[in-house]
Amino acid sequence: MESIVGSYDQGYHDLPSKCVEILKSNPGSIARSWRQDDTLQWTSTLVAFKASLNGFVKGCRPILGLDGCFLKGKYGGVCLFVLSLDGNNGLFPIRVYMCRTECKESCLDFLTKIEPYLSAHPGKLTFISDRQKRLIDSVAEIFLHANHSLNVDPMSLSMNENINLNMKQFI
Repeated sequence: MESIVGSYDQGYHDLPSKCVEILKSNPGSIARSWRQDDTLQWTSTLVAFKASLNGFVKGCRPILGLDGCFLKGKYGGVCLFVLSLDGNNGLFPIRVYMCRTECKESCLDFLTKIEPYLSAHPGKLTFISDRQKRLIDSVAEIFLHANHSLNVDPMSLSMNENINLNMKQFI
């Protein structure tokens, strides 16, 4: 696989140049990679294409899904993302942010960087996320007038699993 896509080390080394290529080929997009000043170690990368930013403002509902997933490669990390719903109820990706850890600081950093673009939407924003406290607190801090709703599917699955485990002792 490494002969096809390169090594993890080379991939992280090439991130700044990949961001420059995105900006050249997609003017008006956002593509930036950050490193620690003293060690030059990668800390985060943000990508949002101009078409996605414009598409959200002009053609999507003001409903935003905010979530993240763990990166399971050599260096790990977290991928945070924002999605919206288009006119056909299809998922519409807006922005991706990869960082080292999923903590309140990284959520705040992500939301601070996207706030001006999302706030350009003419409707009142509503965020939907799972019950991660750091996301809930960060949305409330950055988007003061937005609604925030919880997706109950993960909660109901968790409750069902707990009920099933507890009921097994009585069967």
